[in-house]
Amino acid sequence: MKRKQGEMMEHKKLALSVAEAAQMLSLCTKTVRHLIAAKELPARRIGRRVVVRVADLEAFLRRDHAIPRSDAEATEEIEAA
Repeated sequence: MKRKQGEMMEHKKLALSVAEAAQMLSLCTKTVRHLIAAKELPARRIGRRVVVRVADLEAFLRRDHAIPRSDAEATEEIEAA
């Protein structure tokens, strides 16, 4: 495929930094790193950087995530009020 002079090739990112993934999820980077450490969100190390594949982030968002018992109880109390 030929490009015209000055025309930029558009490309979609395959992987995101932890900060970019956190921003997309509206979470702090510490939470994303915790999800990675808990093996809930797959990530890869490339050199010194940790990246999250966009496909893995999308799959993570499609899954149901259990609420810890203490949070579930708090939610029930709020809904009952």
